[in-house]
Amino acid sequence: MGGGVVRFKEVNNVRDHFSAADSPSRYEFAVAREFFQELGSPFHVVVALKAADEGNILRPKYIDKALEIEDFLQYKLKIEHENRSYAYSDFCGTQCETSDAVSIFLTMFRDQQQKGTNHVKLTYPSMDVFGHRVYLANNIFLVKTNNLSQIVEESGLVAINFHAIYNNESSVAIMRKWEKAVFEYSQSTINDPLIRVFCTSEGLVSEEVRRTGILAMPLMGVTFLILMVFTISTTLRRDPVKSNPLEAFLGVICPILSLVASFGNLFWLGFEFLPIVTVVPFLILAIGVDDVFIFIHAFHLTNEKHTVRERIAETLADAGPSISITSLTNLLSFGIGVLTNTPAIYTFCVFISVAVVYDYIYQIFFFSAVLTLGGQREARRGNAYLCCLTVPPETKKEKQRKPNWLVRTASKLLDVILDAWVDFSLSIWSKFIVGGQFCTRICADILV
Repeated sequence: MGGGVVRFKEVNNVRDHFSAADSPSRYEFAVAREFFQELGSPFHVVVALKAADEGNILRPKYIDKALEIEDFLQYKLKIEHENRSYAYSDFCGTQCETSDAVSIFLTMFRDQQQKGTNHVKLTYPSMDVFGHRVYLANNIFLVKTNNLSQIVEESGLVAINFHAIYNNESSVAIMRKWEKAVFEYSQSTINDPLIRVFCTSEGLVSEEVRRTGILAMPLMGVTFLILMVFTISTTLRRDPVKSNPLEAFLGVICPILSLVASFGNLFWLGFEFLPIVTVVPFLILAIGVDDVFIFIHAFHLTNEKHTVRERIAETLADAGPSISITSLTNLLSFGIGVLTNTPAIYTFCVFISVAVVYDYIYQIFFFSAVLTLGGQREARRGNAYLCCLTVPPETKKEKQRKPNWLVRTASKLLDVILDAWVDFSLSIWSKFIVGGQFCTRICADILV
């Protein structure tokens, strides 16, 4: 079933997958794409400039630095593509003037400060430049204006919009390289004494989403190893017959098999892989390992004098309803997301819902078979660590032998701790403490 990986296809576009099908942004982008259909598709990078001291960016030396940055990004920041250098001014085409509003405003504001000229009233949210209305609300933020004249006095943030149109694969590659170069430049300004540069775009956000998913993938192996060690170690017993290391090992393998089967089938059906789906293995591992503990515990509660067939039947009767209810709850919790019209959420919920179903099937059929083999081993007193060896039954003297003082002391101490914990958990004080923590957390979230 895992053969569907041959049809694996990764997609990653925040605009297409993280916005609802009926969202206003989709409609607006469709209108823009239709408007530019003969020329190509729109490309947009936003560069935000903020004073390093969090103060007013419209101070003389800060304005000079901002104009220097704008000029550098538009004309001097170059990337290499197919043995040729490109700056923004080389591929912006008819969209080059979209960043001029910032330079015009900053230049006029600086001239008014230095020369005292007042030919243009720099009002907000729009200003009149020789008969042309220039809208500033898309570029100037955190603005403080004069209460009477609405003339801009201070601003905490300036945003420069860089637009372009791409119409072929080569232009897409050029623009992607340029936006990455802008991002790298913004990172280099972290310690700048005057201005800190920030940038965002559809491509950069998509890349960051993918990077987050890729960073999570190596943790899957670590998580699997930790769960494997924990599960095996907690199923070990002093009696080598009643220990279940192999059963625990195969129990942790069970959710991995369900992941392989579910992902393979979905890839065969044409479902695409999104970075957000990298979360699914962690969730399925947690669900599957929880079911393993329930099964093993139920098996140990059965009567050892019964046949293996009867013990497995008792185990399924005891653990089956619990596993069925939790699986159904998880399926409904994630399955409801299939009804959403946001593609990323829909895809995530489909992958995890199918994985939950497969995990349930593997737990009922595969892991119950594993427990059956384990029960047969116990029946013939096979060694849990070396199945080919047989452990002789304990003699009457060995059964009557008391454990050493260390084991007795540890057992008594554990009983005291467990009794105290249970008594406290059932007391009225625990309810007050938990309720107080809950209310405190809610109040803190509201205040923040």
